[in-house]
Amino acid sequence: MSNIDKKDFAKKTLLGGLVILLPVALLVMGFRWLFKLVTDLIQPLTNLVTKVIGMPEIFADALVLVGMAVLCFTVGWFVTTAGGAWFHAKFDGVLVRNAPMYQMLRDIVSQFFGDASKSPFANGEVCLVRLFGKDSPTEVTAIVTSRHEDGSYTVFMPTGPNPTSGNIYHVPAELVTLYPSVSVSDAMRTIIGCGAGTGDLFGNTSGVGSRVRTLDNSETQKEDYENNVSEWLIVDSSLDERTKLCLVRHGLKTVSDLRKITEEELTNINGLGPVRLAAIRTFLGSEEQKIKRHQK
Repeated sequence: MSNIDKKDFAKKTLLGGLVILLPVALLVMGFRWLFKLVTDLIQPLTNLVTKVIGMPEIFADALVLVGMAVLCFTVGWFVTTAGGAWFHAKFDGVLVRNAPMYQMLRDIVSQFFGDASKSPFANGEVCLVRLFGKDSPTEVTAIVTSRHEDGSYTVFMPTGPNPTSGNIYHVPAELVTLYPSVSVSDAMRTIIGCGAGTGDLFGNTSGVGSRVRTLDNSETQKEDYENNVSEWLIVDSSLDERTKLCLVRHGLKTVSDLRKITEEELTNINGLGPVRLAAIRTFLGSEEQKIKRHQK
C-alpha cells in the first residue's frame, strides 16, 4: 500500500468513525442538558420532598417527575369531560384577555405537543408552489397549513438547511400541486439537505389538486372543488372555537367527516347545545350550497 493510499485510508477511517460517534455524543449531551434543565426547574419541589420525607435527591427528583406526570394526566382527563371543557374554555379566555403573550406561548406549545390535527408539521400536506405565477416554471417546496373557503391555500415555505424558519404565503389553488403520498418528514429531510433527494421524492409520485397540471375541463374543476371542500380541516372552518373543540374531540377532523355523520350522532356529541347545533347545520347547509353553485 502506497503512502497516498495509507493517508487516504486513514482519513476515510477517521471520518467514518467521527460520523458514527459524533451523533451519539451529541445525543448524550442533549439528554444531559435536558436532565439538568428539568432538575433545575423542579429543584424547589425536590428540596421540599427531601426535607419532608428524607429520601436521597435523585429519588426525590424521580418522585416529583412522577407526580407531575400524574398531574398532567389528571388535567388532560378532566378537560375531556363536559364540565372540564367548559371550565378550560372559561379559564383559557381569561388568560388570553389578561396575560400578555399567553396566547402565543399556548399556540407554540400546541404546535409541538397538542392535537395533531392542529399541527401542520404532524398533519400538513406537502406541496409544490409556483410563487412567481402559473406561467413561471419555478416551484418551491412548502407545506399547506390552512385551506380557505374560496379554495385558496395558506402555505409555509421552510428554508434550508434550517426548516424551523421560513415564510408564509397565501396563494390561489391553481398555483399549488399537492403530493399526498409524500410525508412531511420526508420533505423536511430534503430541505435540511438543501434540496438533496428532491428528484427522487417528487419524481416518483404524482401531484394532484393543481389546476395548472391536472384540470383539463370544467367537470374536473367541479369535482376538484368538492374534494377540496371535503378535505378542509374543521379547525380551519368558520365555526366557533368551542364547537370545533367538541367536534375534534369526537374524532371529526375534516368537513367531509362532519358531512358523513347522522343527525342523531351529531346531537349526541358532548358539549354541543341547541345554539351550536344550529350553527353547525347552518354551516353544513352553506357548504352544500357552495358545492351546488360550482356544479352548475
